[in-house]
Amino acid sequence: MILQRLAISIRKQDWFTVLIETLIVVLGVFLGIQLGNWNEARVTKERQQVLLEELVEDLRADLVQLEGVEAFNQLRFSAAEGLVARATGWRLADTYPQDWETDAPLAKPDGVLPETATASDVLYFAQRFAAFDMQQRTYAAALATGDLAFAGRPGLSADIRAHYAGAEEYIATETTLYRDSHADLTRAFARHGLSVSEDISWEDLLAIVESDPELIGQLKIIIWQTAVQHYYLDYLQAETLDLIETIEAGKD
Repeated sequence: MILQRLAISIRKQDWFTVLIETLIVVLGVFLGIQLGNWNEARVTKERQQVLLEELVEDLRADLVQLEGVEAFNQLRFSAAEGLVARATGWRLADTYPQDWETDAPLAKPDGVLPETATASDVLYFAQRFAAFDMQQRTYAAALATGDLAFAGRPGLSADIRAHYAGAEEYIATETTLYRDSHADLTRAFARHGLSVSEDISWEDLLAIVESDPELIGQLKIIIWQTAVQHYYLDYLQAETLDLIETIEAGKD
């Protein structure tokens, strides 16, 4: 309708009316574009808010799993170190070489097996291995759709990417290194006819360990690797908590 009036005004050479109606058309187009942009921005913000909430749910699920893995890690360390100490008197050092000149404290898991633990308990927990399997459903979907650019929060995408990259690196190490050592220890016990769950006395178990230097060496590898796992599991827990706090700090 307004375009018809504009055409009539041009034919009549009513330039003032032409100017006014042209401005109305331009303003209408501008407001329409702005309204579309505002609506798109609102939809994007709402979608990203849902994405962040789902990421936080995944991260909280990761925390629960990390706590469970760490609990098994502590039991494994306590059982393996206690077995080697009882059989040979050896214990893992309290420090490790940080460089050529200094030593650094070694963060070891707390001993959680009671003094009354049986030989069967120790044999069982020394061979238990729990792996961390990170929740990546939301993160993978966000990567696929390109939804990791958060308006007004330029550093958040980098923080999320760095967290998942670090966790994936740990999982890769866990898969390629720790699982193999766990399998080697299981085979070392199997050579003596022992499975993960045996009814065995301390006398018999200690006699087997004392007689097998390779088994002792494999237990020491497990003890060291479990101490390293403890460090990284603690680190991942702290990083996960920090990321949750970072995400929630920017919620409306």
